[in-house]
Amino acid sequence: MVRKAAAENIKLSAVKDVTILDGQGLTGKMAGKVMAGGSAEFIAAQCELTPDLQQAGEQLAADGIAPLYFSLDGHAAGLIGVADAVKPASKAALDALKALGLDVILLTGDSRTNADRVAAQVGLDDAHVVSGLAPAELEAELRRLQTNGPAAMIGSTSAAAALACADVGIGMGAEPLPAADVMLLRDDLADAAAAVRISRAVDARIAQNTRMALVYSALLPLLAAGVLYPLNFVLHPIDSVILMTLFVAWLLSGTARLNSFDPKPASQSEPQKEPAE
Repeated sequence: MVRKAAAENIKLSAVKDVTILDGQGLTGKMAGKVMAGGSAEFIAAQCELTPDLQQAGEQLAADGIAPLYFSLDGHAAGLIGVADAVKPASKAALDALKALGLDVILLTGDSRTNADRVAAQVGLDDAHVVSGLAPAELEAELRRLQTNGPAAMIGSTSAAAALACADVGIGMGAEPLPAADVMLLRDDLADAAAAVRISRAVDARIAQNTRMALVYSALLPLLAAGVLYPLNFVLHPIDSVILMTLFVAWLLSGTARLNSFDPKPASQSEPQKEPAE
């Protein structure tokens, strides 16, 4: 809209005293006049919406486009249509999350029509779409999902409260989110699947190292104490030092292999197994 105004040599006026109401709209002052923008319900509280404006908004909504209404100085001023542009790689990213055994659900404040349009493009059915959620309702819905098991949440600043209550909050974008446990610096859902693969690889390596450490710690002292002496086997102290050195080297080398772990799915990179559990 700013580019369009500049192209038509329309001078933009500064807006002051801007107030944002989550899930409803915003208000401000321009040239001393109060202006507002937001949902039909929000603007209807500011002024009377004309039938023509309501009909145009309903047509946009029917096409899966969210209508945003505007008022100026207590009178209806117009509306614009806003629709999410689904990135071509989004479906592949969600498919990658599903392939990891995760149940993907779309939580959005958009209308059902717009949510269904987006869901159809990324391969989600009706059972995996919850629409029309205000910020407070988003957190409540996430808590409801958590009754079925741990839940991770991927979102931006608008979903900060939900990110904080998620078992794993995954933030996206360049702006730091204190509520997020993991930050994805790129605006790419494929990085979320990569983060899951990396975390599983690290967890598998920790589990393997722990098991081997327990076996080593239980077995070597017994050998050093001479439990196999009746079988003419005695572990010399020097041999114990050598075994300890080899064991530590094995642990370090296995952990260092994580540096070369490729988090991309097999379809995007050479086949590579995660470290054995």
